[in-house]
Amino acid sequence: MLLFLLGSCRSDCGEASKGTAPNPTVTATVTATATATPTPAGSQVGALVSTARDQVQQTGLDVAVHDASDKDETPGGDWTVCFEKATLSKVDFAAVPNEAPCPKKDGQPIPWPKMPNITGITYAEAVERLDDDAGNVVIEAAYVDESAQDTNNASQQYANWKVCFQASGSATPSKAPLKSLFMP
Repeated sequence: MLLFLLGSCRSDCGEASKGTAPNPTVTATVTATATATPTPAGSQVGALVSTARDQVQQTGLDVAVHDASDKDETPGGDWTVCFEKATLSKVDFAAVPNEAPCPKKDGQPIPWPKMPNITGITYAEAVERLDDDAGNVVIEAAYVDESAQDTNNASQQYANWKVCFQASGSATPSKAPLKSLFMP
């Protein structure tokens, strides 16, 4: 069996047969594709919800916010972010009211500090003992004919007044950073 190959040449066929290879022209086309990827906003734990929301929305992601405690309250912009969970399209913040301590895990009760019994000691001693645990300590007169206005013993005018009772009882969770001491 014989096989014949037939081909056609352009005008430079003669050149190829003389040992010179044709010089083909190569054309390349490059296409660039840009994909927008949101820039991460970084951790927002400890930030106010309003600030955290603004930071994340600038990246193009959606934001959801829920109560980090076992309550089902609607968080405000002045709440503090305790936890965050990010997906490709959304960041979900779990927050508590400002100055409230964060629960150990999302959905657990807020671990309010216990208010020690400070009755019988002076206002100055009470402020020292409550120090960071209570936030601001405010004095109030126990009787209507007395008046007292001071916070954290700043004026020291009432430093020797004795605490006759307190707004939150001993060993009960305090629900706000402000503690009132009633003095005689």
